[in-house]
Amino acid sequence: MNEFQFQPPLCEKHHIPMVWRDDTEFTYDDEGVRVVVRHIRSFVCPQGDDQALTPDVAKELYPVLRDLIATAKRARVVHSLVSPATPLEYLVTA
Repeated sequence: MNEFQFQPPLCEKHHIPMVWRDDTEFTYDDEGVRVVVRHIRSFVCPQGDDQALTPDVAKELYPVLRDLIATAKRARVVHSLVSPATPLEYLVTA
């Protein structure tokens, strides 16, 4: 078994067990806003890009994603009034 004392999830595409990684990247897209969160602990497919978060990680991550997406959408509205030809990109570190 692993540190979680349960079987790892299966990759839906490849039908093989996922492996645990301490340092992955999670990307979420919503209506033209992309949020990339680095250094996430998750299960990943060794043969592809499928990813599964533990409930604890998801519980912490999803409220932050909602806040970041809402902030980016507000900034996009303001930015389109000031400089519509330049795409926005923000880097947030914590």
